[in-house]
Amino acid sequence: MESDHDIRRVCFIAALLPLLFGAFTLFEPFGRDQGIHATIAYALQEGLATYRDVYNIKPPMTTATHWLALELFGHSYHAIRILDLIFVSAGLASLSGSVLLLGGSRALALGASVGFASLFYVMGYWEHAQTDGWATIWLIFALNFTALGWNETPGHRRSLLFAFAGFAMGVAFCYKYTIGTVGLLVFAPLLVPGREVRFHWRDLFWLVIGGLACLVFVFGFLAATGVLDPFLEIQSYIRSYLSYSRTIPSIITHYAVLTWASSVGNAALIALGALAFLVTAIQRSTLLHVVTLVMIVTGMISAIAQGKGFPYHYLPVYTGAALLIGFGIEALTSALMRSRALARRRGLVWAVIILGIGLACGALYPNLKRVALVATGKISPRDIAMAYDNESDYSFADLLAFSEQFAEIRQPGETFFLWGYETGLYFLMEQPPLHRYPYSWPFVVRFHDGRYTPDLRARLEADPPDYIVIQNSDATPWVTANPDDSRAFLPKLPEINDFVTEGYALMLEAERFDLWKRKM
Repeated sequence: MESDHDIRRVCFIAALLPLLFGAFTLFEPFGRDQGIHATIAYALQEGLATYRDVYNIKPPMTTATHWLALELFGHSYHAIRILDLIFVSAGLASLSGSVLLLGGSRALALGASVGFASLFYVMGYWEHAQTDGWATIWLIFALNFTALGWNETPGHRRSLLFAFAGFAMGVAFCYKYTIGTVGLLVFAPLLVPGREVRFHWRDLFWLVIGGLACLVFVFGFLAATGVLDPFLEIQSYIRSYLSYSRTIPSIITHYAVLTWASSVGNAALIALGALAFLVTAIQRSTLLHVVTLVMIVTGMISAIAQGKGFPYHYLPVYTGAALLIGFGIEALTSALMRSRALARRRGLVWAVIILGIGLACGALYPNLKRVALVATGKISPRDIAMAYDNESDYSFADLLAFSEQFAEIRQPGETFFLWGYETGLYFLMEQPPLHRYPYSWPFVVRFHDGRYTPDLRARLEADPPDYIVIQNSDATPWVTANPDDSRAFLPKLPEINDFVTEGYALMLEAERFDLWKRKM
């Protein structure tokens, strides 16, 4: 195993990689998901309890993360991007440390983090600062605690480390339920020929204890704050969301195509890594080989279980894929270091490898270009955010433009209700959702059974907003199984539609948004 000094040095370099590959993400705008959860967290800051007062389909850790970002970095759509960059930095340091603890070389350890950064930062703004990504980082923390435990002899210290590993897995589970199978990692020593590390049943026991401790804490907190019942009701309601899913072969094929399409360089890195992995595994299978396979398989299980094939659903696979890339980079550096001249310039060789991978895989140049443009004042972060491509169902540029137009109309103290999917409007207007339902999603999904409609009507009647914003061009049939956008669907809910048409008058038609003002 490497010395403590070597581990600290490699981890420090790994922690800097997100700045080199992904500092531009600090300027990325909200995607729809980031807008939704920043709004829910903002409402929590304003005293509205998540689930009970503000509808939320996600497990609690997503809201907690956005809340932490707002507390630390203020009310800005950049806040979650800053925290995400910090999370990834910590995750890559932990990943490299884990590789070294598992007996991997410094080249493999740093190569794995370079691979993760390259895979992650060629993705788009929608995929960064996502629930699946944070779950993945916590799984890396769990891997680190597990590796530390395997390096200890049986005793209290080893048991405590496995309890910490279980707790970290529990946190990841409270981001994304589908990653639960990663607990199989504890059995990895059973698959290693020669048993370089022995499996102990007490490791499993303390892993489970740690996971349960996390779940007891989280669910106990929900119960103590009076939101457990609405949380469970919502989780029960959204089970039908899985009823319209891709087939398993389609999901796996989609991942392969996505990896190739996002970056030919990354696909080549994974192919090189897979070849090096197979060659070294045939020569001598180690615990690190087994861990790599476990992380790939459990990551794919998570993606398949979600059934939609969205790019960010594959983020849990990236830990295993990054380890594969690490094997490839280790083989490459080993070949290069056979030259005495290059061996004497090891630092330069690594700098060329990192920069070469960054350029070849497509993450480095856009990052440095955007950061340089902002640093020299040639472009503002807002300009970058507004320049992102408009999707057919979402446009941050249109959302921001309407919020600014609406802000000029709206008087202090006036309230509004949004019927649509761009919950980020509440955040940009600095008004929390006051009628529980921050978006139209639970009403427009195929499995809506009418349970929420009377409640929304009652809330609107009890506290009529001064304005109602009705959104169009926000249809997402891949998550609702409904081709209608929010405006087209509204007449299908007479209770809500009548409330709008009878009590409000159309005041403004903007791109993607209609503004209705209450009749006096």
